[in-house]
Amino acid sequence: MTADPDKTQGLDGALSKIAQQPYGQWLLGIVAAGLILYGVFQILTGKNRHMSIY
Repeated sequence: MTADPDKTQGLDGALSKIAQQPYGQWLLGIVAAGLILYGVFQILTGKNRHMSIY
């Protein structure tokens, strides 16, 4: 309710803020690895969706 739309940042702003922190490059690496693993999980889930596990 009190957010200022002129001060909002997108994904690039959020990642830039993380990169400016101490150990920011390590944090960005962890975020990137998590996004990659999530993408692989979604691909495998979609590929095997038609299979019945019963």
